[in-house]
Amino acid sequence: MTTRIQLASGESVEKVLYPCPLSFFRFYVFPLMLLVWGIIMRFYMGDFSISIIYKLGLWWIGLLAMGYIGSYFFVTKSFFLSMIGIGILGSLIYFRTSPGFSTVIPLYTTVMAGIMFLVIDIYRRSHKYILTNKRIVLTRKLGSLEKRSFTYDNITDLRTHKSFLGRLCAFGTITPITPSGFGLGADKSFAAGIFSYRSKKGLQGGFVGGSGREQNLPRTKTYYELFGIRDVDDVAEFIEERIQKEKPTPHIKDGVDVLEDIRDQLQG
Repeated sequence: MTTRIQLASGESVEKVLYPCPLSFFRFYVFPLMLLVWGIIMRFYMGDFSISIIYKLGLWWIGLLAMGYIGSYFFVTKSFFLSMIGIGILGSLIYFRTSPGFSTVIPLYTTVMAGIMFLVIDIYRRSHKYILTNKRIVLTRKLGSLEKRSFTYDNITDLRTHKSFLGRLCAFGTITPITPSGFGLGADKSFAAGIFSYRSKKGLQGGFVGGSGREQNLPRTKTYYELFGIRDVDDVAEFIEERIQKEKPTPHIKDGVDVLEDIRDQLQG
């Protein structure tokens, strides 16, 4: 998908990058899981002599479990909501047609797996990362346009990650971190306890307490980082060189401050 950016004076495009197909392997696993779930519904659940409501309930549990796991990897609730939508539509189709659970639900689940595979591939192709000589522009164009840009001197840290598959196939992810916290995600943990008592007179009471802890980690959406790009080491080296070039050293900065003071005195 074509996404054009407005270049400033003296700015030129150095690299245009896209996620490689293998980088979305973990996302393609979910339509495969949905396909397997449909096969299980067809060849195993159809033989169980339990009510249709229980069968639909088990089918829903599988969908919600996949939605929860998918939302974690996508870092968005939309995946979980889409699985709920698949469940609602499938339930309506079943009760409208009622040809038998082992026929309509497995077929519907298989079709949805194919559609999900195509949607994920379209989602991958909607990403585009543009590196100019002055800034990084991260875009995702899928219906609406999401775009984030920042200059190299605004990058405080650079995280490079290569999974086991990425090391074998030469791709990885670069997450630029800025002072505003861009590029960081929250990892939350929570612990809670319940205490209750009952007196000899029959009175009952209790309380619930808990505490939480949050830690910022380099984790963000796929279109807010350079996700799954090829030649990740070369790209990271290019960005680091631009950071060093654009970010002035303390001595140069001090010299600039002195010159600015002299200028102000002369103008005054």
